[in-house]
Amino acid sequence: MSFLLPPVLASLQDFAAHSATDVDYWICLIKTLTKAFMLDDGVFWRDDKLRQMAKPLVGQISICVELENAIAKACLPECLVALGDSITDDTLLKTLNIDILMHTRSDAAKVRIFALQCSELLWRNDGGKLLGFVPETITFIAECAEDEHDLVVDAARSLKDAVESVAGKIDV
Repeated sequence: MSFLLPPVLASLQDFAAHSATDVDYWICLIKTLTKAFMLDDGVFWRDDKLRQMAKPLVGQISICVELENAIAKACLPECLVALGDSITDDTLLKTLNIDILMHTRSDAAKVRIFALQCSELLWRNDGGKLLGFVPETITFIAECAEDEHDLVVDAARSLKDAVESVAGKIDV
């Protein structure tokens, strides 16, 4: 991974800048990162390297929606969860949570829905680690609960359920 980190970061930036469009390559990158996060025992993927990877990966949320590929939409949330599992620094974990939720303020309903789904999966998987970030998460849930699109509201309810499964009853 030491040799792959710079080109992977560059490729993710290319996708974010819309200068790369190969869906199969994108899926391969995301699956490779997922496996690398899952199989590493903190040897390579320490918080300094995870910090480099977090923003570019979260930035792929809107790209993933544009790809309109079911495999891609399954891969990215898994990768974000694997990233969250690997993080030991609370500040970085908080940043990951907030950065995913910031996509719920997108103009595109599909992006808002997908970001809520990614966040829900993160909370269902790593809720214990995220417990300290309930207040800021509630803010995003409340905003999305009042969205004009019913699917966004439904996704916000699902995220609320995931947060409540860890934190107990929350008022939104």
